[in-house]
Amino acid sequence: MERQLLRYHLPKRFSANKLQQLLSAKYQIYQHVLPSQTLIFYDTFEWLLWKKGLICWYFQNQLSLQWLDYFTSPYDLYALDSLELTSPPDILHLPPSAFAHKVQKIIKARALTPTAEVLFTSTLFDCKDSEEKTRVRLQLDILQPPSQAKPKVKSLVVQPLKGYTADANFCQQLLTQNQCNKTSQTLLGEMEAEGLILPSNYSIKPSFNLTPELSVHDVIAKVTSQLLTLARLNEAGIVDDIDIEFLHDYRVAIRKIRSLITLLKHAFTAEKFNELKTSFGELGKQTNMLRDLDVYLNHQADFAQLLPDSLQTGLHVLFTDFQQARAQEHNKIKKHLKSRNYLRQIKQLETQFQSSTSLCHGPLANEPILKAAKDRIYRQYHVIRKKSKRITPETPDEHIHDIRIACKKLRYLLEFFADLFPTNEITKLVSALKKLQDHLGLFNDLCVQQEFLQEYYHKELKKARHPTEENYQLCLSVGGVIAALYQKQLQVRKKVTDHLSLFIDKDVRQQISHLFSTAEGDIKHENTCELQH
Repeated sequence: MERQLLRYHLPKRFSANKLQQLLSAKYQIYQHVLPSQTLIFYDTFEWLLWKKGLICWYFQNQLSLQWLDYFTSPYDLYALDSLELTSPPDILHLPPSAFAHKVQKIIKARALTPTAEVLFTSTLFDCKDSEEKTRVRLQLDILQPPSQAKPKVKSLVVQPLKGYTADANFCQQLLTQNQCNKTSQTLLGEMEAEGLILPSNYSIKPSFNLTPELSVHDVIAKVTSQLLTLARLNEAGIVDDIDIEFLHDYRVAIRKIRSLITLLKHAFTAEKFNELKTSFGELGKQTNMLRDLDVYLNHQADFAQLLPDSLQTGLHVLFTDFQQARAQEHNKIKKHLKSRNYLRQIKQLETQFQSSTSLCHGPLANEPILKAAKDRIYRQYHVIRKKSKRITPETPDEHIHDIRIACKKLRYLLEFFADLFPTNEITKLVSALKKLQDHLGLFNDLCVQQEFLQEYYHKELKKARHPTEENYQLCLSVGGVIAALYQKQLQVRKKVTDHLSLFIDKDVRQQISHLFSTAEGDIKHENTCELQH
């Protein structure tokens, strides 16, 4: 519903008493002061709601959701949805509800946490004539940080009423004459301008702002430093166990760095390359088990759908075991991230990549990045083509996993060097590659899950010297899940081969050649080149 509201930014010394004094010359003023109350805004670490044009806030035991452009006050009667909450939590995991459904379509596995907190005071003015008819309404909002006595934002809204346009105009003239400035900013806009709410531009897929004339060693330093910063931004969220995406993003950042170093390995000496590859490999490996358990627990409902009711009891036992294992693993990772050894190691890596000249002494180090990027992308695509042509119905699963890794490296290359090429062309390529990767990723997940559950199954059999009914139920459920996952794997494998055929066909091949061919030697690459993994 569209509402006609006129907002004014007030001078620091302009008060409610001053406003009443000015209006009293023409109207009978009915003033209602609403008590100061805490207003808390919620969003994810990535500000996913804000980026979708939404705002979520807690006020007077109620959580509300509204479009950014329509938010005028925490008392908003036109909110998209609301949810009763007795108190504002530090980490908000929404209970099942229509509100939760709206929000979780956007935030997925993310949790909501406080992004801003202010004391909000509102004073309402009804301006009435001699016949007690309300001619115009005004609302004075004052916002201040909880720790400060002086207000940061003073905002006045004039609300014209139907049939009384002249009165709204009179109020506007009166305010203008008293150095009150009309503003197109929303209340949130004023808060942002005063630093009361500070949306983050965090993204695990940042733009690196690369230019063609940069050298390879400059790009390695720039990209790696930025990714290390992103990784470290997630440490606190992992330690506090806010949501599972902190660990996911941490691992992605570390994995991207390791891939960049591998793909540009000739910028380093062999000794330095092996040292860095090992260091970043160990950082990623530390969190493997916690991530696996996060994935299983996050898909518990999907596993339940694979089995009949008669096997649900054993499944419950399985996930209770996973919950306990996860708690232990999280405690281990929490200690690891706070340990002196880890902090020293990550600080040393940050220091190394602050200056690439002391780090990169290989033959590729001083080459222009544009040439190196074209060469790597072109060759990586043809690695995928070569591997894909070998696939038959009898091809082992391991070969498809190799293709998945090759595709992931190509995706990283396209993301690292996107600034160097036409945006629409890169977007088109990434879109085609992402469709293929979705199927390859699902195929890999299904294979890994079967392997993990088989190991778990054998471990439980060894533990149960005198099997109980619970042990039998557990083994039945695990066996049922493995069988169901295998059937899904067979279906997905067919989709993988179909999408691979599309990705290595003439159209994509010509696009790759057009964008990344460096002419000399490229034909040879198509048939003989394979990047080392």
